[in-house]
Amino acid sequence: MQYLAINPAILVATVSNGYIAFHAITQHIHQLNPVAALLLELCDGVRSKAEVFEFVRDAVGAQRGAENLLQHWLDQAIAADLLHERNVASSYPMPPSKELNGPELARLAARLRETGWIDVAFQCQARASQLLPGDAEVCRHHGELAYMLGFHEQARDAYTQCLLINPDDAELKHLLDSLDTAETRDLTTLHERVPSDYIRQLYSRFSTFYETNMVDELGYEGPQRLLEVILKSIGPRRQLIVLDLGCGTGLAGKLVRPLASRLVGVDLSPEMIDIAQSSGLYDELHVAEVCDWIRSSRESFDLIIACDTLIYMGDLQQIIEPAAASLEPYGNIAFSVELGHGQGSPYRLSDSGRYVHTLEHIKQTASNNNLQLTRHSNAFLRMEYGNKVRGLFVSLSKS
Repeated sequence: MQYLAINPAILVATVSNGYIAFHAITQHIHQLNPVAALLLELCDGVRSKAEVFEFVRDAVGAQRGAENLLQHWLDQAIAADLLHERNVASSYPMPPSKELNGPELARLAARLRETGWIDVAFQCQARASQLLPGDAEVCRHHGELAYMLGFHEQARDAYTQCLLINPDDAELKHLLDSLDTAETRDLTTLHERVPSDYIRQLYSRFSTFYETNMVDELGYEGPQRLLEVILKSIGPRRQLIVLDLGCGTGLAGKLVRPLASRLVGVDLSPEMIDIAQSSGLYDELHVAEVCDWIRSSRESFDLIIACDTLIYMGDLQQIIEPAAASLEPYGNIAFSVELGHGQGSPYRLSDSGRYVHTLEHIKQTASNNNLQLTRHSNAFLRMEYGNKVRGLFVSLSKS
C-alpha cells in the first residue's frame, strides 16, 4: 500500500486569494488552488493514497476523469518534492497550514516579485500591509505591485497610507497626482513638468542600479535609436559641441562622444552626475534643472540631445525655446519621448508618473521656434512590467 506524506520542508500558507506552498530548502514557491491545498493537508503520511482519493472525491464530487487529474497532480507534487511517497505509514509531522506574520510575508513577496510571480507577490504584500500598517516600505511595495497589476484604486490606497507615514515623500506625492490625473485627464491642476524633488529622490535611489536595470533587465534601446536619428540628421559633420540634457550616467553620452569635440552634461541628480563623472566621457558636468541651466548658459551648441529626459515635461515649449536659442546655425536638437496617440491632447501625464507626447505637439513646438522636423522614428524604447514601451525619436534642425 502506498502512503503520501508532505515534505517537512514545505510550508503551506494562506494568502488572500488561495494558498502557496513554500519549499524552505529549494526556495521554490508553488501556487495552490483549494483542491491542491486540501490534498497537501490530507497527505499526512498516515492516510493511504486510496484513502486520500476517496476523501477528495467525497469532498469535491465525483467528476468524469477526476481520478486521473488527481493522480496527475500528485505525480507533479512528488516530482516537485512537495510530497514523499512511501510503502509504509510515515511518522512525518504535518506542518500546519498557517498565516505567516507580516515580515515573513513581506520577504516572501519580495522573493516572488524577483521570480516573476507578481500576482501571488501582490497577495502576500497586501496581507503584509494589513499586518504592518505603520511600515512605509511595506505599504510602498504594496502600491507598486498593485500598480503593476493595474489595480489603481488599491495602489492609490497603499500610497496614501505610505504618505501618512512619510508626509514629505516627493515620489509618493507625484505618483498619487499621476494616478489621479490619468483617471480624470485633468492637466489644469498640475505643473507643466514633474517636480524636481521627485526626480532627485527617484534617481538618488535608482542611481546605484540604473544601468543594470535599464539595459540588462528592461532592454533599454533609447540611446541607440536616438543615435540613428542623429546620424541621419547631421550627415558627415563631426567635431561638434554637444550638450547632453538629463545626461544621467552617460548611456547616450557614450554613443555621441565620437561625434563631439566637446561634450557637456547636465542632470538634476548629483548621484547620477557622480557616475557620469567617473566615466570620463564629459568635458564638463553640471548638477541643475535642465530648463533653468540652458536659459542661464551663455554657450552655444551644434547638437543638443535629451534621451529619456523630456518625459518629465508636459508642454515641450519650455525646453525647446531656450534650446533653440542656444543652437548654432544648422544645429540640431535630438530627443526622445514616450509615444502617446489617440489621447485627445498633445501631451498628458500618464499613471506611470511620466508624460507622453504626440508627434503633432512636437511639430507644432518646432514650428513655434523656427525649427524644422528633419527626422523622426517610432520605435521600441524599453520594457515596463512585461509590456513594450514605444518612443518617438526626433531631430529638429535650425536652418
